[in-house]
Order: sequence, then structure tokens, then C-alpha cells
Amino acid sequence: MFPKLLQRLFANEGAGPKLRADILPLDNKTLGVNGEGAVAVQLSDAVNSESSTTGATSKAVKTAYDAGVAAAATANAAQNAASAAKAAADTAQDTADAAKTTAIAAQTKANSAYTEATKDASTSAAGRVQLSDAVNSADSTTAATSKAVKTAYDKANGAASAANTAQSAATDAKATADTAQDTADAAKTAAATAQTKANSAYTEATKAASTTVVGRVKLSDAVDSESSTTAATSKAVKTAYAKGVTAAAAAATAQTKANNAYTEATKAASTTVVGRVKLSDAVNSADSTTAATSKAVKAAYDKAVSAANAAAGKVTLKGTRTTKGTWTLTGLTVGKPLFVLGSAPADNRGNSYCYLNAISGTNDGLFGTAQYRFLLGSGSGHCTNPLVVVPTETSVSFDVISFAGNFTVRAYQ
Repeated sequence: MFPKLLQRLFANEGAGPKLRADILPLDNKTLGVNGEGAVAVQLSDAVNSESSTTGATSKAVKTAYDAGVAAAATANAAQNAASAAKAAADTAQDTADAAKTTAIAAQTKANSAYTEATKDASTSAAGRVQLSDAVNSADSTTAATSKAVKTAYDKANGAASAANTAQSAATDAKATADTAQDTADAAKTAAATAQTKANSAYTEATKAASTTVVGRVKLSDAVDSESSTTAATSKAVKTAYAKGVTAAAAAATAQTKANNAYTEATKAASTTVVGRVKLSDAVNSADSTTAATSKAVKAAYDKAVSAANAAAGKVTLKGTRTTKGTWTLTGLTVGKPLFVLGSAPADNRGNSYCYLNAISGTNDGLFGTAQYRFLLGSGSGHCTNPLVVVPTETSVSFDVISFAGNFTVRAYQ
């Protein structure tokens, strides 16, 4: 290629677009997404970034490509300057030779930058990478982004703006060269400047990317890596996405179970349904949807104990006697005192009485002979207390020896 370049540099018809096409056989085509080409992107750890210089979580390869394009644009500017200086080179051959040599060196450097910038990326080598907005791709040679199409579109707008800026700069450089055609020194200076920019472009194009630096990136299928210097492939995004879908389904199931549990836990109780119940201290309520508190139970229990105690202390009539003979009382409680009382009308109390002995069913009030008998009532100026015996059996028999006056004997237990 270089012999042809030297020939065209010294030919009158070599200036202009033909010379530029030989020196920089590049085009400014911006490669697209999803099978239409590839662009370099700036990497970022963020997954929601909409920056026009980043691409999802990948390490940007687009910057390397842009750097190559910028190098090509700079070389084009240098070629334009060299073409403009062609006329001046005719009158200053020695200076033009130096400019030519510098331009050739710039072309060589630009070609190296272009070759490096257009190298394809893979999981083991850094280079250009094709973007994809798919979430189910298993391709390990593409870099995934959450907003791939929008990012590419924004990036394209940014690239167009940068290209317009570069074109304006090239136009300005051309105007400067046109006004300085009388000296080859200006062309030499411009070529030297182009060489410096090409060197910078090459350095920028081969720089490794990180979370703070735009550069080339290595792809990875891993979903558990904590590396900040590699970019996730579409396969890694698909794996993470599938895991998220599974987790979301499990969370939905857990939420449903939690809702059912809450509904069951807050269900009101009744006589037919298990559930929450309202407590009540009342002991006289007929409500079948409330539950008694310990206080209510205690009140009812205390009342029952009081009633039982009252019932235990109450005596009932067990029998009545107005004649002599054996008097047997049944249905008695063993161990509970049996009271035997006597009474007479008010007008006949002066000489009304009864003599009796307990003869069976108790160890109390037993007298061996008629001489030792118990007197109820009053007679001969004597008055006695009631007879009290404690049954040892459920029936007690008395021997009623005699009655006097209108006297009645009653037994209570």
C-alpha cells in the first residue's frame, strides 16, 4: 500500500479525496444492534443507568471503537491537511518529504489502532462486542443491557454529535491549512499533531475498562462473580432472569399462604367455627360469641362454693313423733349432726315433755336403762336442751318412752 501512497503524494491528481481514501481506507458507518453489527459500550456496575456512555452492566467496548473512529477522523484531518499542502510541497520538496514521512507513520499507527479497535470480543479475549436486548439468549459473544435499544440509540446520537464536532474541527483545520499553504512547516506541524493524537487514540483504545474507566472488557457467563472488570453475557442475564422469575413465583405463593393464614387468624369464633373470640367478665350474659375471662370463671366458682357451703349448712326435717314406741329415721348423712327438738302449745308448756333414748345408729345419747333417759320439754320444774347425736349409719332409731301433755318431737339434719 505504501509505494502507491508515495506515488500519489507526488502526483498532482493525488490530492484530495483519492489521497485520503488511500491513506485511511475507513468508513464512518456506525454498527447497529441485534445482528446489524456491534458498538463499544462503557461499562457500569449499575443496572438502571441510562447514561449515553454506558451499556447496562457490561464493560464498554464502544469507547474503544469510538476511539478508533476518532483516530481515523484525525488521520483523515491529517490527510486533508497533507492534501491541502500538496501545492506548497511542490515548491518545498524537502519539507514535503518530511511531512510525507510523518503522515505515513500516522497512517501506520492509525491502522494499528483500527485493527485493535475492531477486534471481536469473547469470554477469553477483549475486543468489540455485539449488543443484544434479548433476555433469553444463551449467546456468550454478546453483551447484555437492560435497556439495550435505548442505550444504543442514545449512544448513536452522542456519536453523531461527536462526529459533527470532529467534522467541524477538521473543517477548521482545513481552513487553517489553506491559509498556510506557503509553508510546509504548517503541514509538518499538523502531521506531527495527528501523530500525537493517533498515539493517544491507540493508548485509549487498548485501555482496560473498570467501574471508573471506559475501555475494553472481557465477557463472562458467571452469575455469582463479584468482579467489577468483566461484563455479563446474555446467557448470564438469562440465568439471573430465570432465577428471579422462580423467586418471584415462590414469593407469590408465600404471600398467598400468608394471606390465608391472616384470614384464618382473624376469623371470628362462634359455637360452630373456630376463630378469634372476645373475652367477657360477665357472669349473667347469654352471648354465645364471647368467652368467659378468668375473672368471670372465678366469680361463678365463688358463687357456686358459697351456694354449696350454704346448702351444706342448711338443715332439713327428717321426721316427726307424737307417740311412744320405736322411732326410726332414715336417709341420714353419716357424720353430720342430727338435732332432736321438742315443742308444745303455748298454753300447755308447763308440763309437756318426752323421754327417749337413742338405741342404734349412733354412739351418742345411749342410755342403758329407763332411769337414764333424755328429757325433752319441761316436767317437774325441769327443762332440757335439744338432743344432738352424730349418726354412724344412714339410719338412727330412738326408743320413745313416754309423752306428757300436747308434745311433739321433730328431728333435723
